[in-house]
Amino acid sequence: MLSEYQIPNAIALFNEEYYEKPYDDEDVIFEENLIVEIKSISVKNKREIFYIGKGAARQKDVNLTAYNNQKADEDPTYLLLFGLAAYHAALRNTDEQSVNYYVDQLAISLPTTQYKERKKILKERLIGTHTVIFHKVPGFPDPKEFEVKLHIQDVIIGAEGACAYLGLTRDLETLGIKMKIWSKSRIKES
Repeated sequence: MLSEYQIPNAIALFNEEYYEKPYDDEDVIFEENLIVEIKSISVKNKREIFYIGKGAARQKDVNLTAYNNQKADEDPTYLLLFGLAAYHAALRNTDEQSVNYYVDQLAISLPTTQYKERKKILKERLIGTHTVIFHKVPGFPDPKEFEVKLHIQDVIIGAEGACAYLGLTRDLETLGIKMKIWSKSRIKES
């Protein structure tokens, strides 16, 4: 089953003092109020709680960019990736408050300038078990938390743009070459 999400590349520290408690849980859209705590060897700020995505974009201290532009070394990479994967798992397991979610193979990309030197580091940080705790989950009893243990078995790292090229040249169902659009000589040239 194919799922598609659009989440802004935004994070912000969660502050309980400024949290606007909704009048009713039905007023809260989970996707727009993703408040996560991530326990992983990949994340430096292990005890912090963050808004990610749309909820973060509404905060005054939102961070929309990387700190030093090294994707493999920065917490936002892992906060957003693990948070989105856990959100996907949460939508499929709404009857439980804790779930184990297994990812057989994860595909991710690095900027071409970082690909050669950083792909091994990124892969090592992604493979393993990562715990994501959602806070203030609408419709859940107090403490309104939902825990997802992500188990990532394998990771494929590509250079940014390579997946777009693959999508243009390959049939997404069979991964066969789209012969009608691309001639064999043109594919060999590239």
